[in-house]
Amino acid sequence: MPVAVYAFVATTNGAAAMLFWVGLRDQDNIPWPAVIILSALGVLGANLRDELANSVEVSFTLVVLAAAMALAGPGGAVLVGFFSYLLDFRKSTMVSRLLNPAMSACVSGVGANVYALAEGLDPYDLEVVSSPANLLAYLALPMFAGFLVGLLTNVALIGLMAHFSDGVNPFTAAVQIVRGLGPTYPVHVLL
Repeated sequence: MPVAVYAFVATTNGAAAMLFWVGLRDQDNIPWPAVIILSALGVLGANLRDELANSVEVSFTLVVLAAAMALAGPGGAVLVGFFSYLLDFRKSTMVSRLLNPAMSACVSGVGANVYALAEGLDPYDLEVVSSPANLLAYLALPMFAGFLVGLLTNVALIGLMAHFSDGVNPFTAAVQIVRGLGPTYPVHVLL
């Protein structure tokens, strides 16, 4: 494995740690019950991915990461993303074991920060949640923005990994990934 791959893995883990720190700084407190429940669901989804892939077109773990954007806040979303793949017990290489949790943490952390920047509402504020217009303006649209930026972050990270491991042009790899997404990802956004 090229040294650049290990440098990329280390950099991605550093970015995940930075996103966690930024999330903690901007978040009053982490809603630990939400983080624990969403992390458990993420671990379940990651470990059942092969079994679910034959019958379900939607990634259960990706839906959990999207929910973490709103329910766990930026710092909590990083934890949910990290633990979802850290506790993935399926066979994988050491690089995958080190990279996948960090990538997932970056995707959910970036998405949660975009959700917060888009003034996504606090889902625990029942007064705000009671209005359908508020749900659309302050929950659905910020979640869509966070999910979209998280998706682009994931595509960019996969493209970079393809570049460092196989020498592929990262932009070409990213374009191929986006072309291959098909109708599945709009379904994720709707969920």
